[in-house]
Amino acid sequence: PSLGSISRGDVTYSLESGRAQRILESVVAGGHEIGLHGSFATMSDATVMTAERERLRQVTARPVRGIRQHFLRMRPGITQRAMIAAGFEYDASYGFPDRNGFRLGTANTVAGWDAERSEVSGLEEVPLVWMDRAQSKYSGNERPADWVNEGLTLAQSCREAEGLWVGLWHPNLTAALGFPGAAEEYRRLANEIVGLEPFVAPLETLVGWRRARRSVAARQVGADGTAELVASVTSEWPLELEDGLGRVIATQAWPVAA
Repeated sequence: PSLGSISRGDVTYSLESGRAQRILESVVAGGHEIGLHGSFATMSDATVMTAERERLRQVTARPVRGIRQHFLRMRPGITQRAMIAAGFEYDASYGFPDRNGFRLGTANTVAGWDAERSEVSGLEEVPLVWMDRAQSKYSGNERPADWVNEGLTLAQSCREAEGLWVGLWHPNLTAALGFPGAAEEYRRLANEIVGLEPFVAPLETLVGWRRARRSVAARQVGADGTAELVASVTSEWPLELEDGLGRVIATQAWPVAA
C-alpha cells in the first residue's frame, strides 16, 4: 500500500502484516477458500496478476483458483485472458457495480467465451448476483433492510431456477462507522438463505460441481429406466441420473468413457 493506492481505494493493506496474517489463518482454519481480489493494475496485465496470485499462494500455502476484480473493474475479454495466463480456474467478476441482478443472464456458472478467438476460453465465469454496495454506495440507499430484501428476492429466483446465488457483503459496513442495523440484517440474510436448505460450499467447490454436472449427458434411456451416461470431466460426487420425481434411475462411477 501507498498513500496513492489508499486514496484511490485500491491496495489498502499489506498481505504480510500481522493483522492480515491472523485474518488469513482464521479463514483457512475455518475450512474456507482463499481467492484473489485483483488490484487495479491486474485489469489488463497478466504479469502483475500472476505475481499477485503467487504472492497470495505463498503467504497462505493454499491453492488460489478464483479471482474477482476490485470494484468489478475489468475489460471483458482482455482481463479474462490475463486471468487464464495467471492460472486461474474461475472468475467471479461478472456483476453490476450499480445494481443487482444477472449480468450474464443466468444464475449458473458458464464456460467463458473468447469472442476475439471464437473459442471457449477455459475459464469458468461465475455470476455475482447481489452486492450490498450496489445499493449503499451507488444507489444512495442507506437502509440495510432494503439491501437484504433485494438479496433474498434474488436468492428465491436462483432457487426457482435451481441456480447459484453468489453474494458480496463488505464487512466494513458493520463497523462502528458503518450503517446502523447492518450486522443484524446480515445475520437475517444468512439465516433466511440457509433456511431454504441450499447446498452451501466454497465457490471453488460449487464451480467444480457445476462444471462436472454440465459435462454429463445421457446417450440413451431405455424403457426400463436403464441409461447410458457420458461425461467429459471427473468429479468427487456420484454420477446419478434422476427422473422427474427425483428418483435415481442410474448410477455410474467416474470417469465415464465417451
